[in-house]
Amino acid sequence: MSVVNFRNVGLTLENGMKLFHDLNFVLEKGSLNFVTGASGCGKTTLLQLMGGDYEFWTGRIKVFGSELLSGIGEGRNETRPRIGIVFQELRLLRHLTARENLALPLLIGGAQGKELEEPISELLEWLGPGITGAKAVDSLSAGERRLLAIARALVCRPDLVLADEPTASLDARQKASVLQFFAELCALGTAVVIATTDDWLISQYACSSQLFIENGRLQQIEGAGLSSSAIHTEVAVK
Repeated sequence: MSVVNFRNVGLTLENGMKLFHDLNFVLEKGSLNFVTGASGCGKTTLLQLMGGDYEFWTGRIKVFGSELLSGIGEGRNETRPRIGIVFQELRLLRHLTARENLALPLLIGGAQGKELEEPISELLEWLGPGITGAKAVDSLSAGERRLLAIARALVCRPDLVLADEPTASLDARQKASVLQFFAELCALGTAVVIATTDDWLISQYACSSQLFIENGRLQQIEGAGLSSSAIHTEVAVK
């Protein structure tokens, strides 16, 4: 099943620079995909297009089968609740606790009772004893803040995850934990898209596809097709 579908998508920036030329690719349910390329090639911008954060482009973009209309913003209300976003700059609310940051997306969606508490408890358990729910964001290390931002993006159990450099500032153990979590999400049917310059991260996922951007054009390179259990084994032995 197609989650993201780009057809002849082009993007010109306000300064007149043509960033993308005729991008064509399809991302399937349960797929793991890396967006790669040199610094400044447009990796973050491509994630923003998938999330409906750009208003003007050429071509056609469909997310979950709903077409986003350039210049109007139509279709975003249907797709955005199903998307979890890990921002490169994190965007945590630093005056709130870890638990309160995790709760925000759920509260916005109207969750109450078990629908609110169960996913928060599960993700706090994944974060580990170093990040208790009552801990203030300002008291967390850079790596812990990044893990919290990843957890917040996943708390609503999205069908599509867009992660911008999610392993920046993480140590080897934390990276392995994130890798396994993303693999488990894919096994459950979530499509995951990771913009990264971390070659080690990419090397752990032989089953992934790469969306390689160069000179405004994109090449989709398919992986070897390992199962999620094989991914877990690779991560465990590194």
